[in-house]
Amino acid sequence: MSPSDALLIVAPYTEGTPYAEEAEELRDGAAKLGYRVEPIEIADQGDWRHNICKKPRAIFDRMTRHDGPVLVLDADCRVLRPLDELFVLGRGVDVMIKHREHYAFSALFNVGVIYFAATRNARMLAQTWAERTERHGIFHRFPDQATFSEAMLDGQHRLRFRPLPRKFHVEPRDADQVPEEERCIFHYKSSRAQRNARQAESTVPTPIDSGLEAEFVCLCVERKKDFKKLALSGAEGAASDFVEYAHRFGIDRVWMFRLPVAPDDMPALDHCRVFAWRSLMNRFSEDKPLVVADLNVLMLQSPRPWCELLSQADIVVAWDRRLSTALPSPRCIAMRTNHIVGEQLLPRLERCYVERRQSEADPSLALAQALGHVLAEPLPRLRVATLPADTIVPMSQATSQSQMILTDTEMSLTGEQSWHRPMFLRHPQEATRRQRSIEPSA
Repeated sequence: MSPSDALLIVAPYTEGTPYAEEAEELRDGAAKLGYRVEPIEIADQGDWRHNICKKPRAIFDRMTRHDGPVLVLDADCRVLRPLDELFVLGRGVDVMIKHREHYAFSALFNVGVIYFAATRNARMLAQTWAERTERHGIFHRFPDQATFSEAMLDGQHRLRFRPLPRKFHVEPRDADQVPEEERCIFHYKSSRAQRNARQAESTVPTPIDSGLEAEFVCLCVERKKDFKKLALSGAEGAASDFVEYAHRFGIDRVWMFRLPVAPDDMPALDHCRVFAWRSLMNRFSEDKPLVVADLNVLMLQSPRPWCELLSQADIVVAWDRRLSTALPSPRCIAMRTNHIVGEQLLPRLERCYVERRQSEADPSLALAQALGHVLAEPLPRLRVATLPADTIVPMSQATSQSQMILTDTEMSLTGEQSWHRPMFLRHPQEATRRQRSIEPSA
């Protein structure tokens, strides 16, 4: 059997939408090149997000009934040229998909074109994708995209991955980067207007009250006025991700605290963290429990452990105190707005941080070192609680059980060609959806 005979192209679409005609055109065009396309009709659920949440399950179900590789295409894609090179690239890997560096976690992979090999790992990935979309997809702007990133995260240490070459997923906005004679699959986005209209009509569900009494604060970098890139890239996308993932766990309100620093200026960001913590003491009522995190900290599990500890403590940090060399993480911290934290602990922390920043060889560790120092010798009556150090982990160390991940790091994916691309937040802009704003004082 030739590779083209073994390949099945599937194109999910929602009944009663322009995508039905698009899927038929895709099938007819691909047939001329010898490829078999199977449109998959998804019953209209009456809401755009709920419709999208049915897509991964439909794909997984079709994969379980096919012995060869499966190429998933959005219905408004077109196969323009033979895909022989795709078969060669697909040898020895489980999945190929377009990776978009500098994008937020929920948009790190573009699910408009996905190549699933006929492997157990590929099917496990598709199954995890379907399960996570069914549980949490409705809380996201792009339900299938956010949950695909999570599925990749879950399987990162076993998946053999290769980024899909650009010519196999060309979109109108990047058409000038791929000559017309080289394009193999073009994603026309011809139904974008209809999709956007349906997306606008769809509403994000109100989170079920989780009983968490804490206020959640996201520390954001200052927005650049000349920002013109996509909403899912850089700091804007990360801030939106923070809010969307918080919604999963019943957190209906997230406060945004803007820091006047560039996102790649870590020393300034550390200094402003201390300023933000002190400022928050005056922004909320007395003895208010707060959970304060960087915008590139993503909650994959409920933050209930933070809130439960904070009910009996003044400050909570992720820190393995059993190891003398371990440092607490300043990326997420919970605290109460009382006098012992605001008037005693935080001023002492700021002084210690300034001293260490000037004396330590690695200034990037100064804040964590200062935090560990002042908490190791706590003030009288200060109640300190700790969570395991792996409560907050880089993406490369994350598993399906991880509570919080750092999205400014990279996944650990393998393949015939190693792939390690760090993702940095570079293009900050205000994320407007369902956020409260707190402007730092001068």
